[in-house]
Amino acid sequence: VSTQSTGDQFDIKISLKINSDRSREVPCYNRANYEGINKELAGIDWDSVLSSDDITQNWATFRTYLRDICTKYIPTVKVRCNFSPPWYTATCEQASSHLPWGRT
Repeated sequence: VSTQSTGDQFDIKISLKINSDRSREVPCYNRANYEGINKELAGIDWDSVLSSDDITQNWATFRTYLRDICTKYIPTVKVRCNFSPPWYTATCEQASSHLPWGRT
């Protein structure tokens, strides 16, 4: 960001890096291996795993086990995120397409 003052006016120049990848990975629960999840959860000795007197530590341990198991048995899919700010209307899109930095 740079500014240049000329009397009562000043210019502001801003450089922005826009992430063009509008996709993200989300769990695909309908393709999850729930039998595998249940078997793995049933095979854990929870009394020894959650033996700490610190409830916060027990929660963190449980959460880690659960996340690891879910990552192992629940596949992910890439979804496209088409979110646009509510103020960015078709008129804004048309106006920005004529600017040098506008969309192509």
